[in-house]
Amino acid sequence: MNGRLSASVGFDCPQGDLALVCEEEVLATPNPFFRRVEVSVYDAQYPDRRIIKLTQVVPNQ
Repeated sequence: MNGRLSASVGFDCPQGDLALVCEEEVLATPNPFFRRVEVSVYDAQYPDRRIIKLTQVVPNQ
């Protein structure tokens, strides 16, 4: 992650007629060989309403 502790990006991620907004955050872990990736999906009409949050630990490449 080039010394950064976290990085976050938001983007539209519609599904059919449903307007959704996704937010991806990449975080450092205590083990430098892995990072944690979190993706949250929000209803675009109600941005305070999170539909789901997915978290995965993945190896650094």
